[in-house]
Amino acid sequence: MFAQLERLGNEELTDDELKKEIQRAQAISEVGKVIVESAKTEVMYAKLTGKRKDEPTKFLEQEGEESKSITPPAKLWP
Repeated sequence: MFAQLERLGNEELTDDELKKEIQRAQAISEVGKVIVESAKTEVMYAKLTGKRKDEPTKFLEQEGEESKSITPPAKLWP
């Protein structure tokens, strides 16, 4: 995202190039929103199911992949 901000700040871009960079920035922004929402969902799942600390979650586990642990922020889980 920071690289995209840098490209948008390039004053040497033509109008067409700037339009393309703006479209690219919008796409990157949308992907970022999906990533954040996914992380929020994982945290909510951990809270609602009582999964804490090093307990594995199977929420996003894929076939053939080992369980991964959730490491919650210290201030949420004493």
